[in-house]
Amino acid sequence: MISAFVRSARLPSGLRVIGARGLWAIGRLAVVTMGLIACAAPPTEVRTERFVRAALPEPGPELDWRDHFEDLNRGAILVDLDARRLHYWARGDAHYRSFPVAIASAPELERTGRTEIVRRRINPDWRPTPSMLKRNPDLPRYVPPGPDNPLGEHALYLGWRYYAIHGANDPTSIGRATTSGCIRLFPQHIAWLYEQAAVGTPVLILERASASAAARPEDRT
Repeated sequence: MISAFVRSARLPSGLRVIGARGLWAIGRLAVVTMGLIACAAPPTEVRTERFVRAALPEPGPELDWRDHFEDLNRGAILVDLDARRLHYWARGDAHYRSFPVAIASAPELERTGRTEIVRRRINPDWRPTPSMLKRNPDLPRYVPPGPDNPLGEHALYLGWRYYAIHGANDPTSIGRATTSGCIRLFPQHIAWLYEQAAVGTPVLILERASASAAARPEDRT
């Protein structure tokens, strides 16, 4: 019944269905009917009938890059794991943007400190890491580019092996601690960032203030 409704629904111009999982939402959503979400921008809050699934972190004040980087000769990316936000400064401080992100499901899965973008790829393929297979031997050994790929359509690979800043094939994961260590963005956000951040862009991932920051109620599935 729901799939039939999706095919026949007439949505306002510029809107698209991003899920049919019994969710309803508050924020920048325009249509919520029969559990279907149609939106032109990421929701600021997504709920089920019983509890909050994901409350996206508030943007907060603009950070001062001078507190974290010596210069912006190559631009800069900072990921605040506690705030679950990525901050980007363009080369020469031409502009600044901040995005909500999904982070590692547990502190032991993440890397923190300084690195840089070493490779960029559109429509990446995906293979599970050895640690992923150890935790879940049933994972597929290879996922080609496409709608089922957990990296989405854009990936910025970091200097640490197996770690990347990438898109998502499940936008409801953004704002939650759900990944195996990578930093995940909404598809439209990573597409924008991909066009801005070149190979060599410095990346700083801040340590969490405490292990208690790892889990929040909205992280439960």
